[in-house]
Formats: sequence, structure tokens, C-alpha cells
Amino acid sequence: METPGGIPGVITVSSSNQWSTDKLAFYSNYGNSFIEVAAPGGDNGPVYDASRKLEERDFTYRTLSTWPTNLPPSSATTLTRNYAYLHGTSMASPKVAGIAGVIKAAHPEFTPSQVQALIEKTALDYGKKGHDPLFGSGEANAYTALTGK
Repeated sequence: METPGGIPGVITVSSSNQWSTDKLAFYSNYGNSFIEVAAPGGDNGPVYDASRKLEERDFTYRTLSTWPTNLPPSSATTLTRNYAYLHGTSMASPKVAGIAGVIKAAHPEFTPSQVQALIEKTALDYGKKGHDPLFGSGEANAYTALTGK
């Protein structure tokens, strides 16, 4: 069993990017019957994806995140003392947790299984049609989860 992803009630998340609906971010996890949904996790952009040359990375394709004030700024990715462009499934999975939180706030009677089912049912179907090894049920989306649209 893969942990923590194999533990009942855990939603496994791959990392999508903003420039493709058929490719994951270059570092993302994936696998048949392993990924439930994807979420934006940022990456280095389509030019880097094609070349894999470090000098062609575009940090603006990464996710804007908070940066610990006790760490020195990174000249490449830190915008201010408090914010930086980062990427990873560690940027993608909190987005799914946030969607779960707003679903639970809107539907306090939902069980964890019902919250997970709604996230999967309302995900935007990227990649191959239906559930696939890269995106699972698709990219999780707060708007479609709350509105059904």
C-alpha cells in the first residue's frame, strides 16, 4: 500500500499546469487507480517542458505561495519577503483540501466520502476522457463543485 495515498479517506492529487489539459507538470506523480484528481501545482512553463533547459524556466508558471520569513529569499523565485513562486504537488494538494473545506462549509451534513465524491464528480475532465492515470477524474474545481456548472 502506498501511504498516505492508500489510506481510506485520503484524496490522491497529481499536479496539473496552466498551459496544458493533456500533460501534467514535469515532476508530478501519476498512475492507474492511484490518482483521484489533479490540481494546479505550477511548473516551469511550456518552453522548459519542450527543452528541459534550466535557463528556459519561466517561474511565472509556478504557483504564488507564501514564503517563510525566517528563510533567506531566493533570488530566482522570491517576489517579496513573504511571497515566492513555487511548484510541486505540495502546491496542488492544498487546493483540493481547500475545495473540500468549502464543500463542507456549504454542506455540513456531508460525510468525508460524500465530499470526495463531489470533488471527483465535478472535476474538469482533462487528459483522456473519463478517469485516467494522469488526472484521475480531472482537475478539481471549486466553482463546479459548489454550483454543479
